Amino acid sequence: MENSSVGDFMKRSSHWLPLECSLEEVVRYSQKTNQSFFPAMKSGKVKGLFNLSGHSFESISGEGLRLPHRSEVLFLNPLLVSPRAPLMDVFKEMVNGSESIAVVTERQKPVGLLFWNKELASQLDESLMAPYSQTGDLSRF
Repeated sequence: MENSSVGDFMKRSSHWLPLECSLEEVVRYSQKTNQSFFPAMKSGKVKGLFNLSGHSFESISGEGLRLPHRSEVLFLNPLLVSPRAPLMDVFKEMVNGSESIAVVTERQKPVGLLFWNKELASQLDESLMAPYSQTGDLSRF
């Protein structure tokens, strides 16, 4: 995959979901793969969602995209959003060079988004942390 553009990479990869899709579309795809999706970023901007199990971290980095390594991530309490919300609407106000977002699914249903900031997370009290399986109040769904 050397010297491929991000666009070409997106078209070739069945594990890539563009920002234009809705959370419902993410979940439909997740039902086929039984995996969660993480943001792929370039120049501090989210370019789409990527199934981390689909390709290795090393193969993605060759495309100029960056994914957070699981060992780097401290998951915070989830911010829940409607599954019908376009991903672009969710990301454009929340994502900058220092933040990343993960779509959380539980039993193959969208339960919300988690966002983390490494510097901020290192200063937070452990009582504010949530384990990955904890999804918060799902009554909004």
